[in-house]
Amino acid sequence: MRWNKLSPIGACWLLGITLVLLLVLPLSAAADEGQPDGVSQSSQCVALVDEVRKENKKLHRELRQIKREIALLNQNLEEPGLREIAAGIGYILGLCGVAALVATRRQGAEER
Repeated sequence: MRWNKLSPIGACWLLGITLVLLLVLPLSAAADEGQPDGVSQSSQCVALVDEVRKENKKLHRELRQIKREIALLNQNLEEPGLREIAAGIGYILGLCGVAALVATRRQGAEER
């Protein structure tokens, strides 16, 4: 392949692959050399476990608080509010009005 006939897209791909290889290979080699002994790895594991436990306790407290809030909201939804009470009274008065209308029409029909 001739370099002067390389398309712009091909040149970008080639440049990207080259940069990735130049950046990733030295970093992976440095990561392997950074932890020579098992003692520091075990202390890191213990530190990570402690960190996870702290995070777990924190999340557990937050979840418990959210559960309390949901229970309170459910309790508030179960109780009838002013709107439901007014609707119930209106329904009862409406039924009484229909009964009065039927009774009035029956009396009018008997009088004729």
